[in-house]
Amino acid sequence: MKSIIKVLAVFFVVTFSACTKDVYDAGQNPDPNPGQNGSLPGDFTWSLSDETELTVNIEGLGEEKYIVEAYIGNPAIDPTARLIAGSQQKVNNSIPYVRNISIPTGLETIYIRVTDSRKRVSVYGFDVTKGHMVCNIGTGGAQTKSYAMSTRAAEAEMPQIDYSYEGKTLVELTGSSDITLQPGTVYIIPKDQTFNGQVSINGGGDILVYVEGTWQVVNSFKYEKKSVIYVLDGGKVETSGNTTLTFVESSMLAVQKGGQFGDANARISLSFNTSNNVVNEGLLYAENLSVTDKCSIYNSGDLVVTNLSTATQNNYIVNKSKIKAESIDLLNGVIDNYCHLVANQITTRGQVAHINLFPSSYVEAGKLSADHLDLFMDAKSMWKGESASFAGWDNKVRGGDTDWALLKINTIEVKTGAGKLLNYSGMVNIECKSHTEHPSQWNPCYGLIAPANFSEGQGFAEIDPNECNGNGGNHNPGEEPGPDDDITETNTLPYTYLFEDNWPQKGDYDMNDIVMSVTLRNTTSASDGKVKALDVDIKLYAVGARKKLAVAFQLDGVPAGAVSGSESNQQYAVIRLFDDAHAELGGASGEIINTYKYDNNLVKEIHKQIKFNTPLDQPISVGRFNLFAIWGDADANKRYEVHIPGFRGTNKAMSSELSTDVYTSTEDGWMWGLCIPFIDFSSFPKESVNISEAYSGFDKWISGDNTPNWYLNPIEGKTIVVK
Repeated sequence: MKSIIKVLAVFFVVTFSACTKDVYDAGQNPDPNPGQNGSLPGDFTWSLSDETELTVNIEGLGEEKYIVEAYIGNPAIDPTARLIAGSQQKVNNSIPYVRNISIPTGLETIYIRVTDSRKRVSVYGFDVTKGHMVCNIGTGGAQTKSYAMSTRAAEAEMPQIDYSYEGKTLVELTGSSDITLQPGTVYIIPKDQTFNGQVSINGGGDILVYVEGTWQVVNSFKYEKKSVIYVLDGGKVETSGNTTLTFVESSMLAVQKGGQFGDANARISLSFNTSNNVVNEGLLYAENLSVTDKCSIYNSGDLVVTNLSTATQNNYIVNKSKIKAESIDLLNGVIDNYCHLVANQITTRGQVAHINLFPSSYVEAGKLSADHLDLFMDAKSMWKGESASFAGWDNKVRGGDTDWALLKINTIEVKTGAGKLLNYSGMVNIECKSHTEHPSQWNPCYGLIAPANFSEGQGFAEIDPNECNGNGGNHNPGEEPGPDDDITETNTLPYTYLFEDNWPQKGDYDMNDIVMSVTLRNTTSASDGKVKALDVDIKLYAVGARKKLAVAFQLDGVPAGAVSGSESNQQYAVIRLFDDAHAELGGASGEIINTYKYDNNLVKEIHKQIKFNTPLDQPISVGRFNLFAIWGDADANKRYEVHIPGFRGTNKAMSSELSTDVYTSTEDGWMWGLCIPFIDFSSFPKESVNISEAYSGFDKWISGDNTPNWYLNPIEGKTIVVK
C-alpha cells in the first residue's frame, strides 16, 4: 500500500499540468494508452453511492393503499431531508413497494415515509444494508425485540399494610404537652382528638404512632429503626410551619385510604434513607419528598409534592393512581407509572434512570431534562410535554410490541457532537413539532429503529380516553379519502458531477472542466404506479476547460423509442442538454469560468422534462442516469464521450475498449469523472489544484481507507465553496 501511495503522489504532483495545457483540437486522435502510472487497490471503485434494491412491506395495516417514499434525512423533522425513491400508490398489505435506489456510501440510515389513504404520515428509520434492503412497516416492523420493563414485578406491587392496632397496648397522645417517644412503644392519637406538642425521640426504634384524629406537627425530628407512622381512615397529619421528618433504618410512613398527610399549603419535608418505604393509599401532601438507599414510594391514592427526588438505583416510585409534582429529580432510580403522573419538570441523571409507563398510563411533563434515561412506554400509554432535552449517553425511548404508545412533545433537543445520544425503538409513535436534526447524515445524534416512527402532524396512535389520561387520549381520523391523483415527487437528492475533459489522456485532475448538479423528479401514475414523466433540474456551476464541451445523458435501459426527441441511432434514450458549456454560462469560446474566482450570478439553471411514450415500471434514479460530457464534435457518428466510472458509453462513443467499458484506465484505474451525493457537498477544486490536494481524506480514500465522505472536507484556499 505504501508503494501505491508513493506512486500516486508522483502521479499527481509531477505528471499533471494545468487544464490550459491539455487542450486538443476537435479532430485530434489522442493516444488511447496513457501509460502505467501506478494502480489502485484491486477492489477499489470510484463510486460514492451504493446501488440497492429496496423492498418495503406493509404489515398488519389492512388492504388500503399507501404512498411509500425513501429519504436521506427524516422528513418529519428535517426540512433538508432529500427524497431518493418515491411514490407508488398501489402499495398495501399484499403488494410490497420495490425500487432500485442509490444510497451515498457510508450512510448508516435511510428513512421510509408512509402516507395512508387519509393522509396521515409517519416516518420510520432503517439501517442501510447493501445489495437488498427489506423494510417492514407496521406491527411486524421491529428490528429488535428488546422491550422488557426496566423493573422487577415484585417492586411494582403495592405492599399489603396492616393498619389494625387491635391487641396492642396503646399510649394516647392528646393536647399540647411535649413528649419523648420511647422505643418499643405504641401510640395513638384518638379520633376527634388533636395532638400538637413537641416531639423528641429517646434514641431508639420500634415506635408506632397511629393517627385517627389530628396530629399538628410543630417541630422536626428523626424517626428510626423500624418505626412507623400510620395515618388511618379519617386521620390527618398537618403542620403550621416548616418542618422535616426524617425516616431511617427500615422505618415507614403509611397513609390509609381516607387518611390525609399534609394539606395543599403543606410546608413539611419528608426524608427517607436506608430501606424505608412510603405507602400512600389516601392523600399525601409534602413540600419535599426525598428517598435514598433502598427506599421506595408506593402510591395508590393522591400524592401531591413540590419536589420529589431519588438518589440511588434501588429507589422505586410505584404509582397506581395520581402523582402531581412541581419537580421530580431522578438520580438513578425507577418510576413505574400505572396511571397518572404530572410534573412541571422531570430531571434524570446518574448512571441510568428508568421510567416505565404501563399500558394505558399517562405522564405529562412540562419539561424533561434527560441524562442517561431509559423510558419504556407500553401499549396505549402516552407522554405529553412542552419540551425535552437529552444529553449524557445511552438515552432510550422504547415502545412495547403489542400496540402503539404516543410520545407527544412539542420540542425535543438532543445534544450534538457526541454520536447517538438518544435511540427510539419499539412501537412508539412520536409527535413532535421541533426536533434536533443530525449535524450531518454522517454524524447522527439520534437513532430511529422501526417500528418506532415520527408522525408529520398529529400522531396516529389510537388511545382511548380514561381516568388516567384525564379523559384526553388521542384520536386522529385523518382526512376523508379523495380520488387518487398522479404523484409528482419532490426533488430527489441532488448529485454533483465533476469532469476532467482529456479522456482518454491524463489531465491535471482538478476535476472542474465541467461542474454541474442534477436533481431528478419522477411523476408516477395513481392508477398503476408507472412512471409517466421525468423532470431533470440542472445547475451548471463552472467550466474549467478551453475546449468546446457538450453535455448529454443516457437513460440506461430505457429504449430510445420510449422518449420523444432522443438522439437517433441510439439503443437507449439519449438527451442532449447543451452543445457548448461556455455559451451556456455566457462566456466566450475557450473562456475559463468560475474556477479561478466564483460568481454565483454566472450559474445557469436548466430544466428538462421528459414524457415517456411508454410508461416505465421503475423510476429513474441516479444509478440509471448516465450523464456524460462530449469534447470535439458532438454530432459525429463516433465521438469522444467522458463518462462516470461504472457507466458505459453510448452507441456513438469511440469504439475503443476504454469508451465502451467503465471509463477508467484499464492500466492504472484512474477516472475522468466523479458523481458526488449532494447531501452537504457544495464545493469543487480551484483551477489547476489537483483534487487530491483540494480535499482532506481523498488520498486515504483512494488507498482503500473507509473515508467515503472525504468531499465534505474541502481545504481552504484550494477549493471553490458554493454559497
